[in-house]
Amino acid sequence: MVREKSLREMLRDERGDVGLVFKVIVGVVIGVAVLGLLLMLLNVIVIPGQKEFVISDWNVTGATGHMDRKTIVLGGDSADDVTISGKVSSTQGGYVEGALVEIRGAGCNNATTTNENGEFELKCDFKLGGTPYAKATIGFQADEFLRKDITIIIKAEE
Repeated sequence: MVREKSLREMLRDERGDVGLVFKVIVGVVIGVAVLGLLLMLLNVIVIPGQKEFVISDWNVTGATGHMDRKTIVLGGDSADDVTISGKVSSTQGGYVEGALVEIRGAGCNNATTTNENGEFELKCDFKLGGTPYAKATIGFQADEFLRKDITIIIKAEE
C-alpha cells in the first residue's frame, strides 16, 4: 500500500529543510516580480503575444508651460491652452495609429487618438487652485489589453 504524503512532507527533504520544489517556486515568483519592475522602469509595456509600445518626442508648448522629465512647469497658478504632443511607436519599428491618449487631472480632462504617424496632440487648461503642485495622469491605450498610464506633476514656476 502506498502512503500519501502531506504537503508539508512533500516540501521538506529528509533533513527537514524546505525542499527543492518550494525553493524553485519562490525563485520563479521573485524572478517574475523583478522582471515586471524592470519593465516599468524602462517605460515599456510588454504583454505576451501583443506588440510593445513606447512614448517618445514629448513636447509641451503654450503659455509659459514646458515639460521636463514628467513635470510640466507653469508660469503661474494656471495656464490656458497648454499643448502636449508626442509620438506612440512600436518597439518593432512602426507607429501605433489609433491609440487612445487621454489626460486627466489638474483641471484638465481631454482625449484624442494618434494619427497614421503615431503622433498625438492634446490641449489643456491647467489649474493648480492655490496648491504648489498637482498630479495628472496621461493614459495611452493601443487596444483592449495594452494600456499604460504615466503620472505627471503640474507645478508653478519657482
